[in-house]
Amino acid sequence: MKVPTKEIITPQTKTKVTLKQWITGGEFEKFQEEILTGLDIGVDGKLSGVKGTMVREQNHKALKLVVVSVEGSTGDVIKSLLDFPKNDYQFVLDAVNEVTSPKAKEQSGTDTTSS
Repeated sequence: MKVPTKEIITPQTKTKVTLKQWITGGEFEKFQEEILTGLDIGVDGKLSGVKGTMVREQNHKALKLVVVSVEGSTGDVIKSLLDFPKNDYQFVLDAVNEVTSPKAKEQSGTDTTSS
């Protein structure tokens, strides 16, 4: 199945970044697995610690799952994105997070507001 893409333009450098509009259930599970590997859970099932690299690894996993290309290049997108100014990097990361972690209302597909 071909996943539709969308293009965003970074605010500072005006770089074109192509993103998947959604990810598969399998990709989402891999993304969740990355999050869980950053947690240290004791034998009692309680959280006993968090790896210091957890956020970075989670960000990189999300970027790898969603970013298709940077200025048309499908090469090492992580390296390309890490070379962006911080504001552009954060802009792309925010767009990626909308795909990997949609709001609860979007996930359920139902409107929970009452009239």
